[in-house]
Amino acid sequence: MSNFKPVDSDGFQTGAEMAWAVGLGFVYVYARYSHDPEARFPLTFLATDQVLLFALGMGVSALCASGLARIARPVLWVVLGCIGFPVIDAIANMGGLGGCRTIGQGLASSAIILGLVRSEAAGRVLGGGRWMQVLGDASYALYLVHYPLISILCKAAVALGMAKLGLSGAVVSYGVIFLACLAAAVAFHLWMEKPAMSCLRKWAARAGLLGPPPGRVA
Repeated sequence: MSNFKPVDSDGFQTGAEMAWAVGLGFVYVYARYSHDPEARFPLTFLATDQVLLFALGMGVSALCASGLARIARPVLWVVLGCIGFPVIDAIANMGGLGGCRTIGQGLASSAIILGLVRSEAAGRVLGGGRWMQVLGDASYALYLVHYPLISILCKAAVALGMAKLGLSGAVVSYGVIFLACLAAAVAFHLWMEKPAMSCLRKWAARAGLLGPPPGRVA
């Protein structure tokens, strides 16, 4: 009988994510507030808001995976996060937040994600319908296709004279572009991403790269 004790890979990953999140947070604060007039890359990159948003995402993921994020009313966090977006925008438009609009929206998003995950863990799935699940699965595809698609469709809208219609043209264009992005993301996910992932999993299984199922030692 083997005395080999497998590493708790889930626990290691959670700890690593938390360490990265905290580390990135400290690096961001140092880079953002070092006030070095001759700062160059990588400090200029590390001082961007996107770095802190990435750290927030990793921190929320680690908290949820660790089980430390035990909140009594997760749906309330979702509601507060949704309310936070217009409130943050209103404060920023009035000159508040000192240019931290993006960070405020990141905190609101973190509250929404944390609430949704903990609500699901408690057995209450928000958006558990089939099409909502498909949209969630297609979120990465949406991330990939939305930018070039929005650029192309905006140019098409201008070429079609939608800009001359004023607000009504903008509203119609927004609706069409929004739906087009969702449709393209779902199509990309169902017809490209899923088949590609299925092929990769089958190849990895044949090559013996997947390893034993969780809880078993080879």
